[in-house]
Amino acid sequence: MRRPHHQPHQQQQQQHQHLRRGNVRSQPSSDPGCKMVTIFRLMLPFCITISFFSAWQFASIHQSPTSVMHSSIMSMMNVPELVDVEAANTTANTTVNILASAQSATQPTTQRPSPNASLWEPTPDTPYEVCFVTAVYGTDPEFADHPPDVASQRDANPTFRYFAFTNMPDLEAEGWTKIITTAAQHANSNTAIQIPQHYRRSITKSRWPKFMGWQHPEIARCQAVFYMDGFCGPKSKHSQRYKNLARTIHLSKYGIAQNKHDKGGGAFQEFDRILHSNKDVRDNVEASKRWMQAQPDFNANCTLYANHYIGYDPNSVHWQQATTFFWDRYSQELDSWRDQPLWCYALDRLGIEPIHLGTFEALFRDYWKRMSKHGHHYDKTADTK
Repeated sequence: MRRPHHQPHQQQQQQHQHLRRGNVRSQPSSDPGCKMVTIFRLMLPFCITISFFSAWQFASIHQSPTSVMHSSIMSMMNVPELVDVEAANTTANTTVNILASAQSATQPTTQRPSPNASLWEPTPDTPYEVCFVTAVYGTDPEFADHPPDVASQRDANPTFRYFAFTNMPDLEAEGWTKIITTAAQHANSNTAIQIPQHYRRSITKSRWPKFMGWQHPEIARCQAVFYMDGFCGPKSKHSQRYKNLARTIHLSKYGIAQNKHDKGGGAFQEFDRILHSNKDVRDNVEASKRWMQAQPDFNANCTLYANHYIGYDPNSVHWQQATTFFWDRYSQELDSWRDQPLWCYALDRLGIEPIHLGTFEALFRDYWKRMSKHGHHYDKTADTK
């Protein structure tokens, strides 16, 4: 019978020393307890990460992120009270700072302020919280745009006002307060104002309420105004959104809210698109280009904005300055009747940057069936009617 083999004494000592150093990998074990320890060590970082994330989410809703994360870390570290609390605090705060830095890196650098619309209170000067303004001009109400019915919206929001500027007293505009601007028989009405009558273009007359409506005493009583085309209307379900936006516009630096033009470019690129779409005649466009190029402060790369809906504070000095400069040229009817290129120049000249208003679809609705039966035409006849 063979005698059992015995390891040399030196080899046994090396093995014991190896184990004492904690190198368990050199001696794999089938002991279930050892396997559980290994699994626990592998799962621990994952569990801690999940716990941190859950605590952070809870903190963002209910309380300070630092306090909640501190409590979570302390509990997971199983730190008893009054036992090396300072060291535990240092570890916890370091972890929270790392997580906070990671979260801030994923967020945009600028965020729109969130005004508290409930802070608005009516005053004798501004009793209207939100105002909607449109303009419809023509020779016959039957063939003009028809503003949508807003009677139910008006009744549901007593601090809202709806104003429709028009030269047609018989225009159908349910729920809107019509402001008659040209009919002499309405000159004594509190909703009438005399716009100079020498304008030959109906387009020019319709642009006065859009850019100069702040001069009307009723419009001046609004905290903020939302202008839109005559066949468009506000959405009834967004009353709180309008209130928040009105407050944001009123508190903004310039008191103007618009969206940048979706096709971009400056004034001259817009003129190219205008000609391509037949929205003005070439003589008018070329006249505008010549005048702009003659201005020493004109910047062909000015930021272009969409003008079919605008939000503004009628009492903003910046809005009044920009629109006055715009109107001084536009009202002469010497060149293009399209307002976006000239407005581009006006804002750039004064260094005004409107805040973002939001998409049209999120705020308003097109009522295409209420558009003029003849549509909107932009041929040479627009110079005389």
